[in-house]
Amino acid sequence: MIGDYEQAIEDLTKALKGYGGLDYECLKHRAYAHFKLGLEIEACQDAEMANQLGVPDYVEKDMATGEMYLGYLPVPEFLGYQLT
Repeated sequence: MIGDYEQAIEDLTKALKGYGGLDYECLKHRAYAHFKLGLEIEACQDAEMANQLGVPDYVEKDMATGEMYLGYLPVPEFLGYQLT
């Protein structure tokens, strides 16, 4: 959230090791950090793994702007979320 994406990736990678590499929130946030650094391959890999774990019920769409949010975080299009 403060823009230190390199540190975020490092912290999230450590957290993922504690979860056996499979935690939706860690993968989602690490994908976003990779995306912000222009590391699209890594971002897509993390996003794909997060999506395989399942999109949470709390994805919301702002009907005025068309943007999607996970809580207060905007959902980048590359994550491929689809609302049902």
